[in-house]
Amino acid sequence: MKNYFSAKELEELHLTTLPSCKRLINIKATNENWPFRARKGKGGGREYNIDDLPSEVRAELLSLQQKNKESKAQEEREVAMASLLKLQDSQLQKASIREQIVQEYLLFKESSGLSNTKARMEFCLNFNNKKILPDSSVRAVVSNICERTLFNLQKNYETMGLAGLADNYGNRKGASKIEARPELKELILGLIYYNPDISSKLIMRALRTKFGWDNVPSYKTIRNWVLKWKNENESLLLAIKNPDAWRNKFQSAAGSQSEKIVRLNQRWEFDSTPTDIMLDDGSRHNIVGVIDVYSRRLKLLVSNSSNSKAVTSITRACLLEWGVPEEVKTDNGADYASKHMRRVFDSLEIKQIFCKPFTPEGKPHIERVFKTFSHDVLEMLPGYIGHNVSDRKNIEARKSYADHIMGKAKKRTAEYLSAEQLQEFCDNWIKNYYMQEPHRGLNGKTPQSMIDNYDGEVRRIGNERALDILLSPTSGDGLRTVTKKGIAIDNAYYDSHDLAMYAGKQVKVLYSESEWGKIYVFTLEGKFICEAFCCERAGISRAEVATAKKHLQKRLISESKKIVKDYSKKYMVKNLAQEIVNQKIENNPDILAFPKPEVPYESRFLQEAENILASKQEIPVSRNLTVEEQNTLEQVEKAKNDNVISMPATILAREKYKHWKDLNERFLKGERLTANERDFYANYKLSSEYETQQTLEELGLGAM
Repeated sequence: MKNYFSAKELEELHLTTLPSCKRLINIKATNENWPFRARKGKGGGREYNIDDLPSEVRAELLSLQQKNKESKAQEEREVAMASLLKLQDSQLQKASIREQIVQEYLLFKESSGLSNTKARMEFCLNFNNKKILPDSSVRAVVSNICERTLFNLQKNYETMGLAGLADNYGNRKGASKIEARPELKELILGLIYYNPDISSKLIMRALRTKFGWDNVPSYKTIRNWVLKWKNENESLLLAIKNPDAWRNKFQSAAGSQSEKIVRLNQRWEFDSTPTDIMLDDGSRHNIVGVIDVYSRRLKLLVSNSSNSKAVTSITRACLLEWGVPEEVKTDNGADYASKHMRRVFDSLEIKQIFCKPFTPEGKPHIERVFKTFSHDVLEMLPGYIGHNVSDRKNIEARKSYADHIMGKAKKRTAEYLSAEQLQEFCDNWIKNYYMQEPHRGLNGKTPQSMIDNYDGEVRRIGNERALDILLSPTSGDGLRTVTKKGIAIDNAYYDSHDLAMYAGKQVKVLYSESEWGKIYVFTLEGKFICEAFCCERAGISRAEVATAKKHLQKRLISESKKIVKDYSKKYMVKNLAQEIVNQKIENNPDILAFPKPEVPYESRFLQEAENILASKQEIPVSRNLTVEEQNTLEQVEKAKNDNVISMPATILAREKYKHWKDLNERFLKGERLTANERDFYANYKLSSEYETQQTLEELGLGAM
């Protein structure tokens, strides 16, 4: 138990009988004259003996120490209990015998009345002479004992109970050194996490680099500690090295993934895996699998790659053969999360559930089937190359040795399967073996019997043709613009006369899985338009398609023009402009405007015009003109009037409107308007004439 405390240590204990900070504690100690001693070590300072502290402080401190002691003891008991559970039967047997020796010693000491040291000496002497516990079972474990060993056994028993008496528990000097220095242990575990297969030699070098040569135990000690830790932490070590293997072996299963599956086609699981078979084309294909969780019915598809096309193909087969599922469970890979597959499932109103990344336990049924298939019959097929690098090296080594023995002339030629043969093998294995085998997850029933005995409803797709259209993959995002040549896809044009009236419009495109060179075209709303063909790929004359398309265009355009022409006549559109003007006049009668302040407007051009008018001389008219002179004068006046062309009011209105638009354009550009221009610009827009001219312009009847 600690007896001396610095002010800092007292602060960290958070005693209610002392101030809450170091400075105030020192002030209190100075004011109350607490005895102290100089603190040794870096920083110096003062230390106060627990017996010299005020009574209330001492009482609280002793109580806190007692609680800590009890807490530590409880913690040690819990550790001991946990350690006890880890003991093997042989270790537990040895610990029980040592417990018997310790208890025998305690009885001997109590009855002898000797001191601890003398009691241990006397007990060891009698034990070694077989006067105490001569049983052969005891002697098989402990034949002789020394005082130090007896002391350690007693101490470990009092501290850790039965677990403290197991082999090598806390008694190795090197182990104690590692356990006593948390930084050593932490670095070792950090190195193991970074590289689970790191050697003890490399660990020792890392420790000596970090902490110095003298502060690190020997290589043997480190090696033994690492081995002991790995043996005691098998689950953790496997989780670090191989998370998937740990999940399969150790992760707690929160019930069965199929316990809520009570109907056929309630849930399908999808997955893909590469095969460990080399085919005759020198490639490794993939297997795409689907399993019905309720019945464990299975379908496998051999494909050169796992893509949306392969997934679509096996989905089609299952839909036609099994019916429509309620939901499907897939991973989040590109082949299952593609726009195409999501569109397919959405269109069929099938709920798609995505598993979290790197969680194969999310779809355990298909994963288990793949494991059974790959590690069972697949290993007996020609072209098997092993499940890992080690297997492949061994297989290649056997082949090389056989070739050497048989000689080059008789060199063995391996027989490889084709993709078609592997698919046939998968189909036969499912039909004749897998479907007929009792399944533990089905309470001993076979998948075939689960299907045969199911009396519930099964949703079926009646129109296979409609399904093919729905399953057709899209081109890119599926959106294309119809041009006068058709629809451009992959450097080819797809055309049909039914696209005649869709030029310039966007459409939705789906590929045809069964016929190369054909696509299905839909509106953006999903309405089917037509089947379009790449003429060169489908063997169709492009000229004939273009001709038919041109005739259809002309006919449709002609019919459409006639319809809108009839509408024009029906509503007398040609008179509509005048009707609009008349309506404006009726709705906007003349309104007496309030007089506005007026100022004379003068300009250089107006002044020149006035000067010209002032310079003109009127022809004097005599009151005594003859009849002939009067007639001549009337003829001259008549000719003058005939040469004057009067301007219609509508033309003047358009000019005023055009003038306002010019001012508006200048105003929007930020140009400065004169006072008269600003006055006209503001007032003209409020007039009925402006509204009329604007309406005519919108109808395309006004002058721009």
